[in-house]
Amino acid sequence: MRSILFIFILIYSLQACELADVNKADVKSIDKKKLLDLVNNLRKKGCNCGSTYMPPADKLEWNDEIERAATAHSIDMNENDYFSHTSLDGSSFADRIKGTAYEGSPGGENIAKGYANEEEVFNAWKNSEGHCKNMMNGKFTDIAVGRSGNYWTMNFGIK
Repeated sequence: MRSILFIFILIYSLQACELADVNKADVKSIDKKKLLDLVNNLRKKGCNCGSTYMPPADKLEWNDEIERAATAHSIDMNENDYFSHTSLDGSSFADRIKGTAYEGSPGGENIAKGYANEEEVFNAWKNSEGHCKNMMNGKFTDIAVGRSGNYWTMNFGIK
């Protein structure tokens, strides 16, 4: 009976540690549909990214594996107080996507800091020439976004 009680306490303690890690990471939920709709509506119409006209492009699909890479990068930037496409360990967005079970190739990455919601961060990316070009890139087929605190990461893949 004591061993069963010990196992229960051990399992409960481990679960509490996992929850503490998630809370520490300050992972924020994302309205995936809203972000996907915002990007796909932009792609459907075409737009000017800075001085470059980007023609309409096919819809992107949300990919959970790419989301894992995006969320991990947002957590890392938030927990370690930096803002860069290159992780502190030297890994790139391509390395992070390749580290998942994603079956395609890495495409690109947008990062942002300080935005409170999906519309704000989308508009910031749309109004930045390089980020906008990523969202409009017709070669990209998959997308996902991860957020931790006010750090946002948008990753793209190609299948």
